[in-house]
Amino acid sequence: MRINAITIAITMVLATVSLAAKTPTFLKSNDSRSIILHLNAWKSDKIVVSIKDMAGVTVFSEKIQNPTGNRKYDLSGLAQGQYGFVVEDGLKLAEQTLVITNEGVVVNPSTAETFRPVFKTDANIWKVQGLALNQTTEVAIFDENGNKVFNEKIEKPVVERAYDVSRLDKGNYTIEYSNGNDTFTHRAIKK
Repeated sequence: MRINAITIAITMVLATVSLAAKTPTFLKSNDSRSIILHLNAWKSDKIVVSIKDMAGVTVFSEKIQNPTGNRKYDLSGLAQGQYGFVVEDGLKLAEQTLVITNEGVVVNPSTAETFRPVFKTDANIWKVQGLALNQTTEVAIFDENGNKVFNEKIEKPVVERAYDVSRLDKGNYTIEYSNGNDTFTHRAIKK
């Protein structure tokens, strides 16, 4: 059964978005082949640090519990080129780009942020919440065969939706939340 035939309860929430809480620059060059990560920028009790090449392939990853102070990363083993240095906590991904040249490491001082959506799938109501800022967000639901049973485009800075899925067939589903170049998925079971 397609979700389009279902009554969808949509809850709209008005919110004021403040960019004052933007993640500050968290990387700086240390010497010709290393960088320093400032861990105090995160208030989470666990973060994941990764370095990705321009193809999006992760070349380094580590989990850090109770991040405080600074951490030095030696990049001498990486080839010349541009990389993304990504730090993730439970709510957002922050990225700074860096370029490795013959002369050393150059760190871009600006920080790009992506906020993770929150999914809640209780019984017959599946909820999706996220911060979209100035981008169009698309929420889609796929059945276990990969068929799209629902799709919605949202052009609001704050996404908060509740979907009544009581008429969906029992089975496994995937909720997909796409915002700009980022896509997040969540598995859901309809009982």
